Amino acid sequence: MGAVRSAPAEAGVNNFFARLDDFRAQRAAMDPPAPLPRKRIAVLAAAHMAHAYSISSIFAYAGIMCVELGWADDEDSAGYIAGFLGSVLTFGRLPTASLWGQVRVHAPFV
Repeated sequence: MGAVRSAPAEAGVNNFFARLDDFRAQRAAMDPPAPLPRKRIAVLAAAHMAHAYSISSIFAYAGIMCVELGWADDEDSAGYIAGFLGSVLTFGRLPTASLWGQVRVHAPFV
């Protein structure tokens, strides 16, 4: 036995398809979408990779640098200071990030 639709249910379905047809007509009348800005995306990707490299590369030599600069007595105790150095590098970027955002808003050079 098949399900019997009531009149209000069929009216709702028909209304849906009428609205869908209207949407498709409006969409066809719109301008085509702008092309993807590939150069800007490539620049942002390169900047993102450089940022990730700068954060992760400091841990390779931070412990030795702390010992050589006299901030730690030996390489075993340099881990805490090296970790502090890496976190300070990241936290030092927080105040300047908002400033660079404001520069970008007021001087759109890209």
